[in-house]
Amino acid sequence: EDPYDKQVPLKLVRLRNPWGKSEWIGAWSSDSDEMTKYLSVIKEKYIDELPPEEQFDPNDDDGTFIMHFDDWKEAFSALFINNDFPDFWTGVRFTSEWTKFNAAGLPKTYTKDALENFARNPQFLVRPVNDCEMMLSLSQDGGRLPEDGKYYSYPFAETLDYNCVSVFKLPFGQRILKQ
Repeated sequence: EDPYDKQVPLKLVRLRNPWGKSEWIGAWSSDSDEMTKYLSVIKEKYIDELPPEEQFDPNDDDGTFIMHFDDWKEAFSALFINNDFPDFWTGVRFTSEWTKFNAAGLPKTYTKDALENFARNPQFLVRPVNDCEMMLSLSQDGGRLPEDGKYYSYPFAETLDYNCVSVFKLPFGQRILKQ
């Protein structure tokens, strides 16, 4: 919330450059007019509320910086979110894609042909040894990438595909989902 204008919400995002140097130099950057005006509010309402190991100085050139959401969505074409999992977690990455040969979509009827077509969608069987927590992610190339030299605007509806992830629990010993 903007303390100077309660009618205007402040949509800010915190970003971290994984290389640790080089930061945004536009509005809300280190020493910008916006940061100078709002620094005490950002520190009190956001930074000081973070765990000690996550607190940062917005004016340091350490790779952590703040941007307005509107600037962020115009400046970046890809977002990589890193979830800091506990050390005892492990990860596996499966890759696949929907193509004209296996993009069956969801069945609209429960006929044999529709279900066989649906079964051609990419599928992965994950069988943990013990009960556990799992994090699943589905991603696709950024919609901002140019097509025929033309860039699209947010939210990139012309280039993004709508996808669905379904997770099923199979009974012990069963390797396929039965009707």
